[in-house]
Amino acid sequence: HNMDEVTRLGIKIGDYVSLEKGGDVIPKVTAALTEKRTGEEKEIPFPEKCPVCHHELVREDVAFRCVNPECTGTARGALRHFTARNAMDIRGFGESLIDRLMDLGMLKTPADIYTMNYDALRTMDGLGDKSVDNLTAAVEASKDKPFEKVLFAVGLPSVGVRTAEILAQEFGSIEKLKAATPDELTAVYSIGGLVAKDITEALQQPKYINLIDALKKAGLRFEAEKKESGGIFEGQTFLITGTLSRPRAEFEELIKNLGGKIASGVSKNLSYLIAGEKAGSKLDKANKLGVRVLSEDELLDMAKRG
Repeated sequence: HNMDEVTRLGIKIGDYVSLEKGGDVIPKVTAALTEKRTGEEKEIPFPEKCPVCHHELVREDVAFRCVNPECTGTARGALRHFTARNAMDIRGFGESLIDRLMDLGMLKTPADIYTMNYDALRTMDGLGDKSVDNLTAAVEASKDKPFEKVLFAVGLPSVGVRTAEILAQEFGSIEKLKAATPDELTAVYSIGGLVAKDITEALQQPKYINLIDALKKAGLRFEAEKKESGGIFEGQTFLITGTLSRPRAEFEELIKNLGGKIASGVSKNLSYLIAGEKAGSKLDKANKLGVRVLSEDELLDMAKRG
């Protein structure tokens, strides 16, 4: 939890706490059980300095961040994020290899992944010709990832998987996104003022400007593929909750192929909520807001008509 929530709940180290399901899955601490305290509980200290580089931390909204551009801790985090399965999905670039290559000075930023001398890895312990060949093939394959995956992988503040998809759909290229004003960003469905501020400020920082330029030179995609418009779901937004008969990603792909957009949360502007089994708080909120709720079969019937 963030500092404000820990303070609000009065939670201490050593406490027993009550938990409930927050949303569909994530456990949420709702209270400290003060009647179980023994007197040995301790206040939770909040960090003042980065545990890696010891630079003073800066509080941004609810998060504490290290803003030292030379911090190896944030660099490692950026590399792990970039190579992750839901980002560039570069198989073989696990945490241990990233740490080894950083310690050797061969890897500093995600852009180095595309310029590194991979032949030098063939003699490293635990690696060999086959491992290195697989790694270089995965690196090469990552160049075909769509714009929304690349945008998420870059690691802009406040840009998660869904926000990256929305931004890629709305703006179509990194150049148009960089040129967008905060007002133009907040006009996009589900993009709030704080997220818009984070995005516009980040895209003016040398750290992100240089990274994007280097990744462009490496051949990564910073433009969305143009899709034919006019699908049956054109101009409509969907959100899926609960358990369906097939992976959620399949239904989301179906919706997008028919012109629809996937929302990041329930709001009065949502067109449809697709509710599967064990739908939780999203279903309750949709009903309160008067959002139309569809079953899986109803969605598929609509899609067939398209």
